[in-house]
Parts: sequence; C-alpha cells; structure tokens
Amino acid sequence: MIWIIAAAFVADLLIGDPQGVWHPVRFMGWIIEKLHPLVERGGSTERKIRGAMYPAALCLLAMAISNAVYILPYPARELAALYLLYSSLAVRSLAEEVLKVLRIKDISERRRALAMLCSRDTAELDERGINSTLFETTAENSVDGALAPLFYMIAAALISDFCLGSDAGGSGIGFVAVLSAALVYKAVSTCDSMVGYKNERFIDTGMVSARFDDVLNFLPARLSQPFVLVAGAVVVACRRGPAAALRSSVRGVKIYFRDRRKHESPNSCHAMSMFAGILGVRICGPVSYFGKVKPKEFVGEDVRRLTDAAVIEAVAVMILSAVLMMIAGAALSRIL
Repeated sequence: MIWIIAAAFVADLLIGDPQGVWHPVRFMGWIIEKLHPLVERGGSTERKIRGAMYPAALCLLAMAISNAVYILPYPARELAALYLLYSSLAVRSLAEEVLKVLRIKDISERRRALAMLCSRDTAELDERGINSTLFETTAENSVDGALAPLFYMIAAALISDFCLGSDAGGSGIGFVAVLSAALVYKAVSTCDSMVGYKNERFIDTGMVSARFDDVLNFLPARLSQPFVLVAGAVVVACRRGPAAALRSSVRGVKIYFRDRRKHESPNSCHAMSMFAGILGVRICGPVSYFGKVKPKEFVGEDVRRLTDAAVIEAVAVMILSAVLMMIAGAALSRIL
C-alpha cells in the first residue's frame, strides 16, 4: 500500500485535485446537505446530539466504501484505491488557489478571490491583511489538506505491515485500513469545513464535527512540524544561504514553543507558529468573522515584511514538507 500512497501523492502533485461530480468530497458535501433538515431541529441540546449524525454517517460510508473497493477484481481494486487516496490529498490545489490570488494585482479583486478561500470578512483587508490571510491559510491547511491525510495513510500502512505482515490476510486488512484512514479523515474534515462554525446556524449542530476534527488533527498537527522545520530550512537556504537557514531554524523552534497555544483552536497554531517563525513574519491579529471582530493574538515576529514573496515561500515549505513526509514513510516501509 505504501507504493499506492506514493503514486497517489505524485498524482496529486502533477494533476491537482480532481474536479467534477465524482470527487468524493463533493459527494460527502451532498450527503451533509441532505442531512441538514434532520439535524437542524429541536433545542440547543438536541441539535448538538443530532449534529453527531454528520460525522457518523460519513465515517460509516467511508469504511463501507473501503471494504467494497477491496472486493473488486485486480486491477480495478488498485485503480479505485489510487483514485480515492489521490482525491484525499490537496497539496497542489491548495498551492494553486493561494498563488492564483497572488497573481491578481487589483486589491479589490484580490479581496473577492480571497473570500473564496476563507470564512473571514475580506472586504476591508489591506495588503498586509490579505497576505497574512494567505499565509495563515497555507500554514493551517498544510495540515488539513496535505500532512494529516498523508500521515494517516502512511501510519495505517506501516502499522498494518508491522503487525500483520504481507500475507494475503494481512495485506487485505492493510488495504482496507489505509483506505479507511484516508476517507474517514477526509469525511471528518469535510464535516468540519461545512458545519464546524461558531455562527448562529452551526454553533450547536457543528459542535461534534468540530471536536472530532480537533481530535483527528491532534497528532498530525504536532508530529508533522519537524518536516515543516526541515522544509523551511531548505527553502531559506536556497533563497538566502545556509547561515540564514540556521538562524531561521532556531527562530522557528523558538516561535513554535512560544506561540503554538495562542489561538483557541488546539491545533491550528502549531503549523502557523512554525511557518511564521521559520520565515520571519508576524501573522494573525484581530480578524472579522460574519461582521464581528474577533480578537486574536499575533503570531511570529516582524523580522521581514509580510510580502507576496513570504507567501510564496510558505507555499514552497508546505509542498516540500509533504514530500519529506512521503519520503520518510517510504523509507520506514523498507525498514519494517
């Protein structure tokens, strides 16, 4: 399975997120929309309980699909697995969406394009606010869209190989485990992205989805940061030399341990603090959501201006950290 994961990862880098009605996330979104009338009933407590229907339904579906794919004949089984794993990653699509906003020169058009990437209010953002939002989006979604799904795929493959071996029974369980890990993570992430908001509509019904997403991102948000640190050092070394890379690495570790708990989310600031520390920028601060300003602490230090170049470097760090995780997973599979 590790080689199917590697092929899916390469496909994502070369092709990007698949489009159209056959995208699993689009299908998951359709199911969530159909569940709204069932969930959005009753009082606050009842709506919180009913909100568990979103991740429960999608996770059961994910595991059912994984088992159904395994009973397909060769090579349909491998091709279906490759497609599902590939569609669970979003490295290239995240990079393309961020860089697409950067290519827009008119600030009003930039704001409108940025509004498609985030839930915050963008109409009044200045150039620094736009770049900070793009930087934060890249750093935070490096976990959600790349490192976390890759982490769970690789972990499922390695644990299956180590515990069960490569005989027919063990390989079958490993096959289902890897697909289930990828699709369950994607299901929970999709629930969180659609209903996990603290606004009037979803404050109750989206609570379970948001908490479940926090649980699944707990380990990847922390264990992936060494890959971000190494990737950041490589990017800085290529741009400004080995001495600057050493300084940025030290600063990245310092900012990470200082700022990683600054936001109410238990996971998002881990990646943002490491990215900001390595690349020497200050991000975050007060931000407006749905017309209300929400106080947030600043993360990082103003070692350099938060320009388009800093955002591009963040994109490079995101891609390279995912590449390094994939290489590490393949290496560990050879050892095990």
